[in-house]
Amino acid sequence: MTAPTTVILERLRIGAQSALSPSMAHSADFDAIVDPFTGALVARITAAVHAQRIADGTVTVAKEIVHDWPATTWQMFKGRHADSWWLAWLVRRRPVVKTCQRREVELTATWVGHAMFPDSTIVIDDNRLGAPIYRLTRNESTAVRDLGPGAS
Repeated sequence: MTAPTTVILERLRIGAQSALSPSMAHSADFDAIVDPFTGALVARITAAVHAQRIADGTVTVAKEIVHDWPATTWQMFKGRHADSWWLAWLVRRRPVVKTCQRREVELTATWVGHAMFPDSTIVIDDNRLGAPIYRLTRNESTAVRDLGPGAS
């Protein structure tokens, strides 16, 4: 049994800091809530910025997924012990029988692009916008179709 150890604790104050550009400061909102699940403090700063809408896009990719597994418990046992000295001869004569399932998965990604100008004040001409920050918002959706036996 180990002897108890004395631990001395100190109370320290910690914090986080982030800087906003002066043009964003006048429209900034600060929210602080306590997360009901974790009990953690969640701080959020939101502000309005000037933005220009740029290229939107949608990409759809389809891929066929093939999954196979042993047809029965006995076939699984043979597959697990195929390299053993006592069952290898049987697996060589009668290979593991597998069941196969094919599915086609389709992923569609859509995004909306913006070029944001957080340093801009009231826009008078294009030279006063400041450096742009590019943002892509991506939404995903998937569709699964069964390509197995009896599927339409």
